[in-house]
Amino acid sequence: MVFNTLYQFWWFVGVMAVMGLVLYLLARTARRNYSQSVGPKFDTYFTGWIGTPVHEFGHWIFCLIFMHKVKEVRFFKSDPKSGTLGYVSHSYNKKSIYQKIGNFFIGIGPILVGGGILMALAYFMLPSHIRMVNLFQDFTESWPIEVSYGWKSGLAAIADSFWVFVKLLVTKANLYSPLFWVFIYISLCISSHMMLSMSDIKTALLGALMVLAVLLLANVLSELIAAFGKNTFQATVSNRINLISMRFGAASIFLLTFSVVLSFFNMLISLMVNNLGGLMKK
Repeated sequence: MVFNTLYQFWWFVGVMAVMGLVLYLLARTARRNYSQSVGPKFDTYFTGWIGTPVHEFGHWIFCLIFMHKVKEVRFFKSDPKSGTLGYVSHSYNKKSIYQKIGNFFIGIGPILVGGGILMALAYFMLPSHIRMVNLFQDFTESWPIEVSYGWKSGLAAIADSFWVFVKLLVTKANLYSPLFWVFIYISLCISSHMMLSMSDIKTALLGALMVLAVLLLANVLSELIAAFGKNTFQATVSNRINLISMRFGAASIFLLTFSVVLSFFNMLISLMVNNLGGLMKK
């Protein structure tokens, strides 16, 4: 029961946390490089005018979905004193389990929405969109099988997806297409602002604890039902939650791996800009 709960929690929450950390490190490095080479206003105006509204929209849309009361929202408002570029102020009913779970999705909203928008942009702006749809279907369907062979097989599948994305992006046709460079610029803006603040992380942690509690309760109830002779029902519930959590984890991995690829490109560009700035100063 405990193992099942932790297993499900890993796919619902753990995977998102690990991928979110990778995105945070890449975005933080890129923004620091831009700030050092071009100046802090580059982050605010060159990337922030697109990236910040997407970030705040990620919080706002999940506030609506999970019925939180939005007190105030600023999709883009630079405040030099606090260093904030935007914010969403919200409250919720602390007696509502649904709204408590919503804190997790509200906290990580910028990652989910940012990744989703990047994927949508790639679908509409790049010629390889059909292959990306096929890759998504293949990945989510084959993921339970890959994981069944062990964690090394799962990591290999993620690594394969990473390089497939790189190959889909870096093609001769794309490099000569003006639309591709528009896509790269928008991606640079969004990926630079996908990192979560400490406030976002605290909000997500509150929701994650409630997700864990609900999963534990579901597994306890299925065990109790099994104790009264309904073993088939218990196995069905447990297996169904396991499958749903694994599919959710697979979709998250696929979506965020694509975001990691674009964030990685963004970091490389920021390094080149930083090095170029250093050479010019000499």
